[in-house]
Amino acid sequence: MAEAEEIVVAKVLAVEMVDGAGRPVTDVKALTGPGLDNQIHLVLQVNEVLRPEKGGLHGTLRVPLWTMWHDSLGAARDRETGREWIFLLKRDGHQPVYPVDFQWPLQERGRIQALMASP
Repeated sequence: MAEAEEIVVAKVLAVEMVDGAGRPVTDVKALTGPGLDNQIHLVLQVNEVLRPEKGGLHGTLRVPLWTMWHDSLGAARDRETGREWIFLLKRDGHQPVYPVDFQWPLQERGRIQALMASP
């Protein structure tokens, strides 16, 4: 929690994939993982900003996922599209604070806010 520079409540609007040159990939069977250059991005609609307190994050964000996960564009779309989470991010490109455990269920909001308030 302490390392998260941006904490937002957001809904996943879309899941996109790009290849190693940044070109869009549309094949739902396209894969990510070790030895592959593809990267999945979550397109988020920010509903609320918990950190920084003054906000400054509005509209949509593109969050790149760790390229070492074995995943496909289609599976990621099916799993994530339409879901709402609390996201723990870094300011640098809205990167996840860690490859795992950067998405938290909305039910954890009280716990997250308590951790944010502790020194």
